[in-house]
Amino acid sequence: MFALLAASAGLVGPAGGDVVTQRWGIGGYVQHAKTLAYEDAGKAGTLMRFDLSALPAKAQIHRARLLMRRAGGYAGSFEVLAGERAAGQPLAPVPPYCRWFDVTAAVRRWAAGQRGRFGLGVRGSGYDPKATVLEIAFEGSLRNPPKQVGEVKALHRAGQVFVTFREIEDLSEGQQRYPWGHLIGKLRGYRADGPVPKDDKRELRYRVYRHDAPITAETLGAAELLAEVVSGSGFNTRIVRRIWQGENVPSKLDDKFVAVRLGIEPGKPLAPGVGLYVHTVRRPGRAWYAVLTTVNGVENTTDLSGAVVGPVDQKPGEPAPVLQAETFKEGAYKRKIDDLVTRRYCYWAVPPQSPRPIQYGLVIQYHPNRIGDRPAPLEVSHGKGHTVEPCLERWQRRDAILLALSDDPELGFYVGSNNCHQTLKSFRQGTWSPWTWNRAAKWIAWVRKNYKIDDQQIYCYGSHWGLWELRHPEIFSAFIGWGSGELTKGFVDWSRARGVWGPPEAHAGKPDQENPYVMCNFTRFVSDPARRLPFQMLASCTGSHTGEMSYPSLPAYRRALMDAKQPFVACIGKASWGWKVPMALREFQAGRLKIRRDQSKPAFANCSIDDNPGCGDIRSGDPVGVLNGYLLWDTETILDRPDRWEMTVYLHKSAPRPECTVDLTARHCQRFKPRPGAKLSWTNALLPKPAAGKLGPGEKPKPLAPSKVVQRGSAEADKLGLVTLKGLKVTTGRHRITILAK
Repeated sequence: MFALLAASAGLVGPAGGDVVTQRWGIGGYVQHAKTLAYEDAGKAGTLMRFDLSALPAKAQIHRARLLMRRAGGYAGSFEVLAGERAAGQPLAPVPPYCRWFDVTAAVRRWAAGQRGRFGLGVRGSGYDPKATVLEIAFEGSLRNPPKQVGEVKALHRAGQVFVTFREIEDLSEGQQRYPWGHLIGKLRGYRADGPVPKDDKRELRYRVYRHDAPITAETLGAAELLAEVVSGSGFNTRIVRRIWQGENVPSKLDDKFVAVRLGIEPGKPLAPGVGLYVHTVRRPGRAWYAVLTTVNGVENTTDLSGAVVGPVDQKPGEPAPVLQAETFKEGAYKRKIDDLVTRRYCYWAVPPQSPRPIQYGLVIQYHPNRIGDRPAPLEVSHGKGHTVEPCLERWQRRDAILLALSDDPELGFYVGSNNCHQTLKSFRQGTWSPWTWNRAAKWIAWVRKNYKIDDQQIYCYGSHWGLWELRHPEIFSAFIGWGSGELTKGFVDWSRARGVWGPPEAHAGKPDQENPYVMCNFTRFVSDPARRLPFQMLASCTGSHTGEMSYPSLPAYRRALMDAKQPFVACIGKASWGWKVPMALREFQAGRLKIRRDQSKPAFANCSIDDNPGCGDIRSGDPVGVLNGYLLWDTETILDRPDRWEMTVYLHKSAPRPECTVDLTARHCQRFKPRPGAKLSWTNALLPKPAAGKLGPGEKPKPLAPSKVVQRGSAEADKLGLVTLKGLKVTTGRHRITILAK
């Protein structure tokens, strides 16, 4: 990355009124090479000594930044101290990106005395010593500034300011539809944050400033540096085709696979060569913004004619997704009867919705001929990795609206990550938070406001660790997916957890709500029968690698659900590609089983035809199978009154035996709420089969035979008022279960 820069570029001239930015370090993109030396300070750590003799005497210091490079995305733990002898309080990286330290005060103190070398202390390890750079912006005379950006504009919407500008180099060569293969060939790669530039020849950045007063050459030194933007910031790296298909490598140059551009106005992608930065407003008022070209750390601070925009009238607000594109597909499925509408949005999130300011994607998808004007169920799903291209139609019900979300960039598997990633913070200095959920809650609220949603039918599709939605029964009526009950079990899960959260000791002493090892122990969470949880349909997806990832924790998790009398059905299995599907999930997908939040649900347990889930050892239990997998119930005929509860349950015809016994608990009752210890009676009546065939002209239906009571008994409400019927007989016929308060 680093190459020695010619000493003549942007060097210090006679004192003047320009804002001059220069760098001191060992080598690379610096103006003053070989000016940094490290000295051992013993137990205090290491002292970084900078030779700042090239800085003009008594120069006015506008800004000083210490830039360091961590050895890895999470590696190492080090602290920077502003004391001359590696002492004093550690400096905090500058938020929100936390990629540099502000050492302005220390440099100003040194400049006032001009005594020897400038020193900063560092304790710990995990940084690249050769990449450390001290960057100082001071008053002087700027020579040979780089070419300046142009056409800086600002658009304020929903508490955010979208700053666009004309880049000095257009990676897409003026083409609106630029092949992704060509673009990726000009980059080192891409992340959720955007393109990763190739800095082999030079370092090109665009610095974005904000000020409460007009930004001029005289006031620039007092402006706030918001961020550095790389070339190609107008491209959307959230929508990238899968690498194993070959579309995102330089060899795939077909124009069919074009690089997708971001849009800040609905359905209008940015023009070629236009860069973008989005600022979330913190306080109301008028502001001015500037974008300045920076090459190898040297800024063009003199030519501001087309680089400043303002004033912008702005105020804080709730950021809203911006529509990027809408597609309509006629006759989308095999029977060619369902049209399909897909809307792709972008959302620029900030903490606590994200670990740092990051752009995310979301997709709204639905079948207009199935939805109509009525409120529709909402299905919430996740994308693939950090992109937002999930298997959109894998689970989707034809009568529902699908909301698909992109994950956090560190692949926290939908339960959050440590925000130290890609920063100068260590695991201990960083904070874990369920960013994904914080963001999803905002998006769900936005969808409910902008689409007709049946609030009683909001379903979520989890994946792997994604059980966080169980904490929100006030939103979700059902959870569909697979997940790890305990991440301390399963060698892949455990390694991954340590990788994105940090080791458990990094969270020692922190509150439980900031400790993922506590908050993501879902076996413990669901073990409390007082918790009201969404109905769970736990089904692995093909290729989920359950055997080596979450399998060891699953039997205990499912046992905990039974013991806590929680409603669920589940598939069991250790193989990635072999699995059974609970019939409740199939009926749900077909739209025949509606699981509403305002409706009572059955909690089944100890079914006699369950398969063997094993004990958590990969060698135990059945390779594939189901728990409660053949049990179904009629959601249209549930009776829920203060004195009476009724539900029709039955076995699916595919059950391995035509009869089973099972324990049933009446859960999520709306009105039937016996007091603890109350005595109740119950009956299990087999309903008669309706007459087969169609009636002829003038023919009246034959009266149905009376129901046949096959069981009756008494029960006692437990300390929570829950009523459980033990050993209930259920066949492929319809059984009407009745519980009466005495």
